[in-house]
Amino acid sequence: MDPIRLMGQMLLDASGTLTSLNLDWVLVCDTQINHSSELAPNDETTPRYRILHMLADLRFPNLRSFQLRNAVTLKAALAWDHYLLDTESLLSFVEAHSTLQCLAWPMDRFFSHRKPSKSVAQRARNAVGSLSNTLLELRVDSDYAGNGEPLTDIADDRIAVEKRTRRRRFISEFAAEMTNVQHLKLEGGIPRDEKRETIRAMHRCPLSKIVMIGVSCPYGNAGNADHWSSEEEENVPAIRAFTSAKLVTPEEGWKFTPEYGWEYGPPMLYHIATRFVQTIKELKFCGYSGAPVLYNPTPLQNPLLENLKHFVSLERLVLSFALDTWFDHEWRDEEIVAYWLDARDSSRRALAIVPSDDQEEGSWAKVLRERFAPQALANQVAEQLEPSLPEPAKKRGMRIRASFCLGEVSSDIWDLDIRAQMDAEGKKLLVKDFVGPREEGERARREAKLENRRWF
Repeated sequence: MDPIRLMGQMLLDASGTLTSLNLDWVLVCDTQINHSSELAPNDETTPRYRILHMLADLRFPNLRSFQLRNAVTLKAALAWDHYLLDTESLLSFVEAHSTLQCLAWPMDRFFSHRKPSKSVAQRARNAVGSLSNTLLELRVDSDYAGNGEPLTDIADDRIAVEKRTRRRRFISEFAAEMTNVQHLKLEGGIPRDEKRETIRAMHRCPLSKIVMIGVSCPYGNAGNADHWSSEEEENVPAIRAFTSAKLVTPEEGWKFTPEYGWEYGPPMLYHIATRFVQTIKELKFCGYSGAPVLYNPTPLQNPLLENLKHFVSLERLVLSFALDTWFDHEWRDEEIVAYWLDARDSSRRALAIVPSDDQEEGSWAKVLRERFAPQALANQVAEQLEPSLPEPAKKRGMRIRASFCLGEVSSDIWDLDIRAQMDAEGKKLLVKDFVGPREEGERARREAKLENRRWF
């Protein structure tokens, strides 16, 4: 049987009870494509085209979550010229499910770069207005930028201009209309100023969680040239000028007007704080290029993170860190990973080399124990972040996840989960307990993630 017809029948059979529909990695192109494929007309026989049209005709009266994410690869891109609120079949689907609570969709595929008809534009405004009352979680993505996200998009070729137009229509015509979103996730190659404008646009929302994931450190280049893939550098005077600056919150009745470009002005965390300082409970910023360097704080690390102090309700913080694994003319990633695995697996410990206290100063065994042991890493993360964290959060205790992408050769991401709290004298941030470092596929971590998913 035709697999797409079979998929359609399965969805139809579940239409009366289905509450969550996740199409991540389902709309995969079966032919080689590249950026120029956007110029090509649709082939109505391709799976990604047929799935969208099959789906658009279905109705799910109890649907609360609808997600499609494809930031990682072009092969998972939507069929050309299909837009959630400008393509009539997809717009009809949204109109029929206008009480969604969770929506994930490519940022440049909400609206077309072409002006819609008046009737379609009005229907789209009505659908967005309905979603503004019900949507609690919004996730948008864009194709990853291999060299890091630009501060602002100045590309002038036709395809890039059209994509930029579509992303910015999303900001002005969708994000700016939202009033109830609590969780926002921005992933992939979204320019930094467009992330900022999305945040500013959603000023009426009670955001409690913001996630930004990219190639470059989303809140700024805290690292050095060796850890920063974008050619663009920070405006250091601007960053320092807003260190510990008083928050200037929008006046009552303030209306959003987009302001693109990234010149002299506040760093990202300041912009977030001015609008959501009272409601934010969780912040997640992942991007290894330009991330803070563990054991070697760079001059811009604290200034870029300084505005974390304003987030009085913060409970959980996730940050990427660069971890230098170069020793004695070679990368030591594999040895460090083996050391971490030994530390958590008793069946491996018998094979591990346990450095003694009298190891020669400067030896690899001593460095391994003193810098890369899980407890040493946890203590260093707490020590390095302590000056930037909000006092109320430190006093009551908070959870911190430090995320590492090792050296030059590691193919996995390792996360260290820490629970930290100030000591009784209020002088030092102590690590109360920790788990890891663990790779993304580690069994207990994977199972916990599946069990605790907010949406299927």
